[in-house]
Amino acid sequence: MKEENNVRLITTKELFDEVFKDKIPDRLRKTIDRPEIYEYEKEIGKDFIDMNSEELLHLIASYTKEDQLLSDVSYNLMFSYYRKMWNYYIENYRVIKNPFKEEALRGKNKLINLRDCKIKFTKDTIIRLVGLLHSEYSTERANYYECLLLLFYNGFYTTQEVIELKEDMIDFGTGEIRLSNRTIEVSKRCLYLLKYVNSLTMLGDERNRKYKVIPYRGGYFKFIMRESYTDFDKDSLEKVSIRLVSTIKRDISNKFGIHVNNSVLYYFGLYEAMVKEYGLEEANNMILQGRDRKSNDEFRYFINRYNSEILNKYKISRVKRELVAFT
Repeated sequence: MKEENNVRLITTKELFDEVFKDKIPDRLRKTIDRPEIYEYEKEIGKDFIDMNSEELLHLIASYTKEDQLLSDVSYNLMFSYYRKMWNYYIENYRVIKNPFKEEALRGKNKLINLRDCKIKFTKDTIIRLVGLLHSEYSTERANYYECLLLLFYNGFYTTQEVIELKEDMIDFGTGEIRLSNRTIEVSKRCLYLLKYVNSLTMLGDERNRKYKVIPYRGGYFKFIMRESYTDFDKDSLEKVSIRLVSTIKRDISNKFGIHVNNSVLYYFGLYEAMVKEYGLEEANNMILQGRDRKSNDEFRYFINRYNSEILNKYKISRVKRELVAFT
């Protein structure tokens, strides 16, 4: 065993290489050797190997995959590899406590504690985001970004639904919008902002650069594009979808350090609809009770009424996992 001598014995990146290089697929390596680790090391002034269980929980709770929460299976696999990494360090460098053997980071406890570490997304989060938008951006940009947030919060399930929205699908009197498989009703504020964004033709930024605001293939929602960008209608639907997701991530989530994306907004709107219909306690019980048949049947019934496409795409357990962060 190497002597400590009160100096760093090995960097985190070197330790990952020693333990896992050429031993696990690169795809798996990326799920455990993550940029969040190195950012958090700088933030708290500690190496990964020296973090305690509480610090590790806060770090791992920040992990996402393509802006989605990780599954319980992913967390279990991750914790197993980290436990192995700590064991290797103890055997080859110095004797320390392995936090991944503590009760807080084992079994069901770790999943419960991870959920508790996540910052709960609430209505106040949306209000705060909107306030930040209007304090940091021009009125035109703030309204544009607020509209984007409210569309998903008010019931747009996918970016494709926003992109393919046409004027004749909107009832400006009632606020109802007829989508392909359902009709949703958006708030007066959302409807006002949707009309506002549609009226925009140009936008500036803090560097006095000019951007055009244009529709995609005759859609009602418009996109902020460089003046020099041509043939926008020739872009693929996938590319335009990525543009929407990136806009939320770059100009809202990363800008203000608040984890938010189209999926979080949509599922929070769904959660609020559940609470409105069933009350807070019953709605939470429906989400948290995994094996109660009656509860699951009622949950399935509600989800199918809200948007039948969800359960065509995901199992009921996946949908509950998306909602559990709000309980």
